[in-house]
Amino acid sequence: MDGTQDLQIQIARLELKPGDVLVISPTRQFTAEQAARCRNHVGTILNSSNRVMILDPGMDLTVLTREEIDART
Repeated sequence: MDGTQDLQIQIARLELKPGDVLVISPTRQFTAEQAARCRNHVGTILNSSNRVMILDPGMDLTVLTREEIDART
């Protein structure tokens, strides 16, 4: 299985819903060109309503719900 097929299988397992954003957290810094190629390549696999976000290495994206915030106070 080549890398493209493997990527398609992994994305399919995520079961993205329309409007969801796929967040990619690379282990190394991408150049602007590499990020654009990655975004474009993954974008060809996703539903047209999904978007791709590429974080810098070491960055983490987290959502706190209102319930989680209230539980911490």
